[in-house]
Amino acid sequence: MNKLIYYWELARKATSLKIVPKSLNYLKYRLYKQKPVAKHYTPQIVGLMTTQKCNLRCGYCGFAREGILEGKNEMTIDFIKSVFSHPLLKNAILVDLLGGEPLLCNDIIEIVAFLSSRGYLINTSTNGLLLADKVARLKEAGITRINVSIYPENINILKNTLKSINDVFQVHTSYVLTRTQLEKNIPEILEVIEMSRSSGCKSHRFWMFRPQGKKPNFNELVTEDLPAYRSLKL
Repeated sequence: MNKLIYYWELARKATSLKIVPKSLNYLKYRLYKQKPVAKHYTPQIVGLMTTQKCNLRCGYCGFAREGILEGKNEMTIDFIKSVFSHPLLKNAILVDLLGGEPLLCNDIIEIVAFLSSRGYLINTSTNGLLLADKVARLKEAGITRINVSIYPENINILKNTLKSINDVFQVHTSYVLTRTQLEKNIPEILEVIEMSRSSGCKSHRFWMFRPQGKKPNFNELVTEDLPAYRSLKL
């Protein structure tokens, strides 16, 4: 997706005039991005690792294999307020709420509400397991964009919840392509596409598998010349 289209989609949901200086800062970035940060513009995007915990253990996830997703570190609303009091972050336009699984963060609703009240656009990616219970509160708090990551481990649950989630707040979906999936399970990939379409998702995107962790699994890499990948593109 073109970055300008992406930001335009987000900006359309802005409800506060506080977005204006953030938008101007973004334009400065587009004009002066080869120049030093802070002299001409300040950071555009803030990534927040809301929690290390995750309620899935996907087979190819290096972090799961190494126990990193068992960490107890978690963002709190008090810490967020302290961080965003720094002037360097005042005119960032977008805050990405990351994980782990962001919806496992106890203060996630309060964090979204605080950032929204300060005029930030707020994006998060979730596996969706807790989204049906929290989507209405996230919408009310001011979330701008939600991406639901679909995996073999959560697809059966999302089959039953994704449409009701979209009835409250229209989400985007994504799916990680691995070599095994492409070579042995094309029907599931096609099922993901149809599920996203029929449940009313705003868009669907495929991501290429990226090796993670201390012992990355390079066997799952997808290359442009992989016959199964070329067949799917056709």
